Amino acid sequence: MLHWRHLYLLIGALLAVGCTTARTSTSTESTSASTTSNVVRPMEPITVGGVRLIPISSAQHSQCQRAANEIHGPVPCPGLIPDPIPGPESGGTPTIGTVTGYFIWNQYSFQVPSHYVGVPGNTSSTGGPLGHFVIYAGKNLNLDGLPNRPVRVVPSYCKAINQSRSLVVHGSTAKLYECSEVRKGSSVEIDLGHDLLIWRQSGVTCEVSFHGHSRVNQDLDLVVARATSMIFPIASRREV
Repeated sequence: MLHWRHLYLLIGALLAVGCTTARTSTSTESTSASTTSNVVRPMEPITVGGVRLIPISSAQHSQCQRAANEIHGPVPCPGLIPDPIPGPESGGTPTIGTVTGYFIWNQYSFQVPSHYVGVPGNTSSTGGPLGHFVIYAGKNLNLDGLPNRPVRVVPSYCKAINQSRSLVVHGSTAKLYECSEVRKGSSVEIDLGHDLLIWRQSGVTCEVSFHGHSRVNQDLDLVVARATSMIFPIASRREV
């Protein structure tokens, strides 16, 4: 199955368009909120189920800030991300930006153990399992791929995972979903085959997902989600 390669190219093209057409603007309220929220929280590397998570770089944090400015709203910037496979041919560099007014962090090819459950039928540059990690968020996030349709936050190909206890992310209730490898309905394909976690924060619907169905990926969803920081837009000097 090669749909992930096509999705990667599509997201890259959309990000390129979004970054060149957006303007920076924000309200006084958002600027005020940014003074307490737009701070890189110190994080230490941790390992979840054999998958190493590392703090983001200052450059990546700046890309989150740029995305918030472009969509004129807050974005959940991760404090911890999967450790990319080193080397220019690995394809492990995250793609960070905006797509049709939404924030996206899209990352393939991170370091995982040999038993990791990732993208089926595909391998990384090292010959091991291929991982795929996504953050997708927006104030009016809609996963339905057709116009003039009811808003759909959960893709039609995903079903809820029963939990023995409530999940909480930044004070909000979160829910886990298992998403089929096969598209059903008109939902966009970004979460195909993923274990997906959804919560709302600061008026934004936030989604974190890892490709593959396993307890490890569900744990990764939760750890990464709880390590996010909401980044608010900042007015440019021309607008102050």
